[in-house]
Amino acid sequence: MANVKLILILQLSCIYLISCRFFICPETSQPPQALGNNNLSLKPITYSGVPINQVLISNEILVNTHKNYADSTKDYLIDAYFCPENFAILKKEELDSIISKLGSNAYSTFTDKNGLDMSEGIYYVTNTKGNGDYNKMFMILKNNAIQFDDLDPASYIYNPSSSQKFHTICKLNIPEVKIVFPDNKRDFDYNTKLELTLNLVGYYTDFIWKINNEIIKDETATLKLKESGVNNVEFWGKLYSGESLYLCDIFYVSKEIISSEQEFDESKIKKIQTDFKTHYNHTLHFTSSNFPIAPRDDGGYYVAVSNMEKALHILSFDKDDNLLKDFNTGEKAKPHDITATYLGFAVYVVDAATLDHSYITVYD
Repeated sequence: MANVKLILILQLSCIYLISCRFFICPETSQPPQALGNNNLSLKPITYSGVPINQVLISNEILVNTHKNYADSTKDYLIDAYFCPENFAILKKEELDSIISKLGSNAYSTFTDKNGLDMSEGIYYVTNTKGNGDYNKMFMILKNNAIQFDDLDPASYIYNPSSSQKFHTICKLNIPEVKIVFPDNKRDFDYNTKLELTLNLVGYYTDFIWKINNEIIKDETATLKLKESGVNNVEFWGKLYSGESLYLCDIFYVSKEIISSEQEFDESKIKKIQTDFKTHYNHTLHFTSSNFPIAPRDDGGYYVAVSNMEKALHILSFDKDDNLLKDFNTGEKAKPHDITATYLGFAVYVVDAATLDHSYITVYD
């Protein structure tokens, strides 16, 4: 019976936490300020130690790595071999869409020396299969025009007399963006510094963090933790692709630790006068405790007692031994042990009706 009740308590606790998280983190939310276009420059990146340009074309971020397909020892395409992290080789269909959007400016856009810097006469491999067993669809620039050829590159690559080059163009594939916590922790000490970032940075035209009621306008949010308990963090961002992003998560901050150190001697023993009449055990053999105590980080403490009617009460005192609250749990039970938590306390009790039944209850 004790196990059944404990399992039920744990299940209810899980339901509470899930509902609490859902309440704090809605699926969508409007930013506290309007997101704009700050004309931020795309940050330069390196590939194989060489700086390469990231170019925004038709809401797509593209790079020309100038990686020669013939240099690969593979007879198949691997994005990680030809492209920087989070980039992938373009499909023909994706190039068709970009060319269609650019219209008559497509050729000049692709060959712009300050942009993709593509060259005439070079085949640019796509990740679209051709009709032959080893064929791929390739894009090539010829005579101020763009065309696609279906060919087997091996007939060129392994031909000693051929000087034909095969390069690749890659597109940024935005991964599932997440808020990154230090060391994946969710519990932090009061008054420590917390830095939050994203697993993808450098691709936003505007962004806003909101942590509780604090607004932060940096891609990496840094703050001092001054609110104990549950904290929620929200992020709104506007990507170069035009897509808007909303993220939300929660974390916990422990209470401020107040020193309760004392030099003890018998003269400091005090009696705390209350009008609370308690049940008292004269022996502790196969029974319960009398007044288990749980200290708190704020210097106060909880005392678990049962009254003469065997109703379980939790008395909350501050660091100066003033009674803050007499909480009647409504349970007919005798206390055995109690411990403080971030949100309240957990108490281990013996059923007042039978010594064969004990259980744990967690209170917020």
